[in-house]
Amino acid sequence: MTSAILVVSDAAPGICEASGSLPWKEADAVGIEGHSLWRPCPENCPIRMHLPGESCEFTCVNGSLGSCTDMAMNVADVAKGICRSCEISGCQVCSPEDRCNECAVGFYLSKDGKACHSKYAFFAPCVYAILGVFLLTMASWYLWLRKQPIVNLRVLKRAVIRRHHMNLRDHTTQQHPWYPLSTNLCRARADGHIVGGRALLMFFSFQAFVISWTVFAACSWLMCAWATLPCLEKSGAL
Repeated sequence: MTSAILVVSDAAPGICEASGSLPWKEADAVGIEGHSLWRPCPENCPIRMHLPGESCEFTCVNGSLGSCTDMAMNVADVAKGICRSCEISGCQVCSPEDRCNECAVGFYLSKDGKACHSKYAFFAPCVYAILGVFLLTMASWYLWLRKQPIVNLRVLKRAVIRRHHMNLRDHTTQQHPWYPLSTNLCRARADGHIVGGRALLMFFSFQAFVISWTVFAACSWLMCAWATLPCLEKSGAL
């Protein structure tokens, strides 16, 4: 079974030759007048296959069974015009017939080879059942406590007053107002007052650093994903 390769050259750019040996490289398409970087494969070889181990290098194959020689993407998708892996969750080794030959660890193959089922599928319902029983028990206990009579009203009132006094308030003024929601807990105020003390200041400064680092890492990941998206789309990885 012969796989055709798209040869990019000045003499015959974009010609698909079964005997060719040159891959369609990204660098070959750059600077060639009148040819775009992602031009389609010719009609006799309409399927684009990503070359294993290469970055953004492709070859065009005829789309027949077994023409996609990359074992990771050995299914010829005529509708999408790419070689892709089988769209079966949990499959480790795909067949050119768009079936699964071997499932990943923790999965077992169905009889028709079209699905991989988890060996631990029963585990999730058990966890949900245990969690439901726990939440139902806690809710019942809370409702039971709410219906109990108050036998220590004096202690309850003192506890409420004590809790009120423990609230964080601005004691720099005689009114002792609440701190506004716009209060910056990561630094001292202009008058030098530190809300809640230095320990609280260091805690929220650390939280601000963690949030900033998370946002930076997420933005960096999105930039890398955006930069590699065209190659992934054309290779059939997406």
